Amino acid sequence: MTLDSAALLAQFNALCTQLSAMSPAIAETTTLAEVRSLLTASSQTGGKAAALAVLDQFLALQHADHGEFAPLNDYKTQVRTFRKEVEAMNGALSKDAQSLVDGTHPVAQLLQAVKAGDTLSDAQWSNLQTLLTKVFGSPIAVAVSRGKFVIASKVSDRETDEDVFLWGDRVPLPSDAAKTSADAEQPIVFGAKSVGIQTADPNLVPLRVGVHIQNIGDRQFGANEFAGTRGQSLGIEGLSVALVSPIAGLEIEYMAHVSEKGDLSWVSNGQYAGTRGEGLALEGFAMRLSGVAAANYELTYSAHVQNVGDVPQQSSGSYCGTRGRGLKVEGLTVCLRKK
Repeated sequence: MTLDSAALLAQFNALCTQLSAMSPAIAETTTLAEVRSLLTASSQTGGKAAALAVLDQFLALQHADHGEFAPLNDYKTQVRTFRKEVEAMNGALSKDAQSLVDGTHPVAQLLQAVKAGDTLSDAQWSNLQTLLTKVFGSPIAVAVSRGKFVIASKVSDRETDEDVFLWGDRVPLPSDAAKTSADAEQPIVFGAKSVGIQTADPNLVPLRVGVHIQNIGDRQFGANEFAGTRGQSLGIEGLSVALVSPIAGLEIEYMAHVSEKGDLSWVSNGQYAGTRGEGLALEGFAMRLSGVAAANYELTYSAHVQNVGDVPQQSSGSYCGTRGRGLKVEGLTVCLRKK
């Protein structure tokens, strides 16, 4: 094959101009091995900076209406932890850090959805929404789809308590020709495996689960979603549970056990059980079904308790939590299924 010497010379001169701007600069006396070594180091440094930039954008996410968004807090804690690991990396990036740069990590995909907005096709939105729901939970996925997240210009409060950070396989970015949600790849899981995970269950009845979280306030979650926080020592001070759509002959009743007050009266159908602004944490609760249709449904619930972790699932009015030990319920999950 005949080489075009003039064209090669032009390309070589252009490359020399770019290399001369590097720090440290590459001179005419630099060997090819030294050039390769310097370019490799520069590439690794650039990749590290790019990975950190993605993590910083995630940490800067805020809800347009509420500022700090409680469902994001656990994930931000874990991202802060991983950011320290990336900062300490020398040489080649780890597989997980590289996936941030490539845009294949769910953190990067969430940011793309936030920034791309209406420019994504319906097929991309559908597949991306499914993945985000599985990874981050419905409250975050819904907020993304509604355009409620903004990236603040300045990241603050980067240092907080660390939590478990589990990274898994990378999830490929959905495209117009991507697989349907029915055969989508299993996404990664952040932290405890129960957080934000929802399974496709046609018998799952939609619920509106409200909790009042210490220092955060009222937040709304859905059926089978983790409502609360982990690893932040923030107790739930009260709760409410209601059917999204009324079902004839079915009511959900529940009671709360609050520190310094003990068992409170049973309430039902979205009424608030607990306290607000008194600094009194929920230590346990119980739930049950009533009405002529109750036999056709199964109500289960569980809790994440301070210094204990996830406690066994309960049902049919059984108590969930502790009494007399001063341990706060930090999160809970409620599930209603048709038998």
